[in-house]
Amino acid sequence: MNIIEEQEEALFTQWKGQETNWVKDGAVEPEIFAASSPKVLYILKEANGGKEKKWEGGDLRVFLNRADKWQTWNTVARWQYAIEHLREEIDWKKVDYICKSFRKTLLKGAAVINLKKEPGNRQSNMEEIKASAQKDLDFIKLQISIYKPDIVICGGTGDIVKELKLLGSFSKWEKSKRDVEYCNINDTTILNYRHPGVRTSKQKLFWDVAHTLREVYL
Repeated sequence: MNIIEEQEEALFTQWKGQETNWVKDGAVEPEIFAASSPKVLYILKEANGGKEKKWEGGDLRVFLNRADKWQTWNTVARWQYAIEHLREEIDWKKVDYICKSFRKTLLKGAAVINLKKEPGNRQSNMEEIKASAQKDLDFIKLQISIYKPDIVICGGTGDIVKELKLLGSFSKWEKSKRDVEYCNINDTTILNYRHPGVRTSKQKLFWDVAHTLREVYL
């Protein structure tokens, strides 16, 4: 078992004892993530599945390893591709259409966590998510510390991340040329951006992140 996986499971054993209908998350493929550079962590809201429904076996990592669903995750896969090719000219045609094998390969190099471990409904309640993050604050900070991320992309969660100081304390967000909020703190670049499942132009979602990271990370 990889050291990241060992740390995750030790944390979850301590954490999950307090919870029911709870979804684990983290490094999709720990060995691949451990070898990746830069290491990318996505901080999202909650698993979509309904509070009364047992969610996909209770593990987002298993779900993403299967890579069966394209909604939300095609965007994350595109972001991963952009990050792996930040110093190169990227042809949009290479990421426009994404097949399952492409999505599966790219997701394996990511770590993905939700601030609220209980699954929610299609429309997230941000007050609930903030309250859950506040309740589990110490556990979430410990989980983030496992991954030692170089880049963090907050998918609709940046204000909570800043307010609760999940990655450290900073006074304000800066703005990139693409009008994306970001902060460089403790050797980590944090983007405060839209949730990857938002319904908008897939090209805008891709290029906003790609160009911002070229500007503020490289």
